[in-house]
Amino acid sequence: MNPKYLAIHGQRTKHSGDSDDIEDYNGLSRRSPFLAFAMLVFLLSLAGVPPLAGFIGKLYIFTAAMKEGLIALVAIGGVNIVISLYYYLVVVKKIYINPAKDASAIPVPFPLKAVVMITIAGVLILGIYPGPVMDWTATATELFSHLTGP
Repeated sequence: MNPKYLAIHGQRTKHSGDSDDIEDYNGLSRRSPFLAFAMLVFLLSLAGVPPLAGFIGKLYIFTAAMKEGLIALVAIGGVNIVISLYYYLVVVKKIYINPAKDASAIPVPFPLKAVVMITIAGVLILGIYPGPVMDWTATATELFSHLTGP
């Protein structure tokens, strides 16, 4: 499970029982609008929706594959993006449209809220302005590339 979701999942299960059932996300938007919005941002980023970090990651991967002539890989990746978007939107539907089994609010302590807000900001910033991070990773790659040998 992606670390971004662990915080949300942990807080949800703490107040809804220790279940990993996807149906337990039903109505999360009514129980905790903040956690629901965070899940929406994270799932859309995973799907590669612009202007989120996941889009930039997929763009760089597909650009590199195209430069190497791996057209079939890019086509398969595109099909997988469409399939994954369907599954992520099923979860979003459960969060925003399906009624909640339990209507009690899920409290979000300040430290968790701060961490999730910082993570949302990171996902947005990396999606909108990835340049500095990409420059840093390119420099780090060049710096350590000699360690792998010829």
